Amino acid sequence: MNFKRVLKTALSLMLVAILAVSMFACTPEQNEPEVEKVFENQLVNDRYRFSQGIPEGWDYTQGEGGTAIRNFFVGQKGEGWLLAKILPVGNENVVYTVYKYDCGSDIATTADWMANLMDKVDPNKGVAAYKFNDWFTEEADLVRDTYQMTSTDYKTTRYIPQVEWFEVEYTFVNEGEDWKGSYHVAKSSEAGFFFLVTCEAKADAWEANKTTFADMLKDFSDIGRGGSKKDK
Repeated sequence: MNFKRVLKTALSLMLVAILAVSMFACTPEQNEPEVEKVFENQLVNDRYRFSQGIPEGWDYTQGEGGTAIRNFFVGQKGEGWLLAKILPVGNENVVYTVYKYDCGSDIATTADWMANLMDKVDPNKGVAAYKFNDWFTEEADLVRDTYQMTSTDYKTTRYIPQVEWFEVEYTFVNEGEDWKGSYHVAKSSEAGFFFLVTCEAKADAWEANKTTFADMLKDFSDIGRGGSKKDK
């Protein structure tokens, strides 16, 4: 038998064996990249399918058993839920809030939803169908007087694991004090659903908390229809 042909056949069989071993050695779950969490403390909500890292010295409020704090209608077709309020213990001048929206089939992309959001809440556009306080707050929460959009357009930021946030900024007055805030919208893995996070702080505390807000956005995950798999 030709020596070169024998060597070529042997090398081909060895390559097939290596590929077979590698396929069976790693399960699909093992092949998925590990998500590195920023914060050790994690709020995991399987009902609304998200997880959120909580900084040390911060605490959160949500509905009993992971239910929404409050739900509300958005226009004629959509529905929204206030899911969690997260803030430093003993400090109500900094607030990070998580919402989820079912916008139905009329709005398919995050860009469309952000444009719709900006139209609805921007008092300068003169077409606002909903007041900011009716849409986003519960009773006895922040009162956003003289609310103003300070972004004329949104910007986008992408974090691992593949969450792309669309962001706009705004200012308002609460009990005579100047505040700053920003919306962060991301598309859910469920069709027609979107997550909204608001980062808000008194104007003089805004810069000091921007890095923490960014780290919290990095530590937000859409856990999808499979949930957290914590009991699986």
